[in-house]
Amino acid sequence: MSVNSTVPAAPPEDERYKFDLEKCRQMFAAVGSGRPLESEELRIELELGALTYEINRLKTLSEWYSKLETNGKALESQLQSQDKDMVAPLNDWQKKYITEGVRLSTAAGSPPSSEQQEIIRKALNGEKISKEEAQKLYSWVVGVSRTVIPPDMQID
Repeated sequence: MSVNSTVPAAPPEDERYKFDLEKCRQMFAAVGSGRPLESEELRIELELGALTYEINRLKTLSEWYSKLETNGKALESQLQSQDKDMVAPLNDWQKKYITEGVRLSTAAGSPPSSEQQEIIRKALNGEKISKEEAQKLYSWVVGVSRTVIPPDMQID
């Protein structure tokens, strides 16, 4: 007697989930007319629970990374254009960008050098940095940009 241990093939991609447009319309109508139980039942029937979670998770990640990236680019411009010794006033998101860069590069086994750490400390504390220090910090910030902002989260 032989046992067939063949794993059945997964259904084709387009047959895994059939979207019911009529139920979707009913769900939105229920929401719009204040029938939360009915809308919840339809959401479950439409199997939107996992998708709702995933959409919310991606939205949160997108908001986090877009703020980091925007402020990281602003930080790069600010450091690149510094033409004299000055205090580089950093906003909270620029500080988060630098802090994430330090954390992630250290976790990846390439922490900032002691010189870079000193410049980072000065910048985070709002202390005066020289033009040369600004250029070194700029180089470091550009170098960690792909570490801080994963490619699939970068704004095109």
